[in-house]
Amino acid sequence: ATKLNWRITKVPENDYSNIYKQFQVAGYNLKFLFYNSSSDLQIGVILQTGKNYDKLKWPFKAEFVTHLSSQSNPGNVKRFKSKMFEWKKEEFRYNSLICFTIATFTRDEFLEHFINGEAEFVIFVIIL
Repeated sequence: ATKLNWRITKVPENDYSNIYKQFQVAGYNLKFLFYNSSSDLQIGVILQTGKNYDKLKWPFKAEFVTHLSSQSNPGNVKRFKSKMFEWKKEEFRYNSLICFTIATFTRDEFLEHFINGEAEFVIFVIIL
C-alpha cells in the first residue's frame, strides 16, 4: 500500500471546488479533489494518463482506504469505507475525466476536523 498525506490548510469562503492534490503512485497520476453533491462534500479521484496512456498496465485496479483527521486532535479520526475501482484502457479513448468517489461527508464533519487551520486526509492506495 502507498500512504498519501493530503493536508488542507485553507478553505476559501466555503468554496471547496478548487481544493485538489495530485500524487504519483507506481507511475500512475492520481488527482484527488473536493466536489459538492447536494449538501454533502465528496472526495473524488481521477486517473490522469497523459502521454503514458499506452505505457501503463491496464486495467488499473486500486483500493482506496481514506481517513480524515487533524494534527491538532490526532485521536479524532473519521474512517471511510474502503472503495475499490477499476479503470479500463478503452474508457480513456473517449474521456479521461472519470471521477470515482472515495469519501462522502458533511461540511460539519469536515469542519470538526479542520482545527487550527488544517485538516488531513490520509489515503492508502492498494494497487490490485
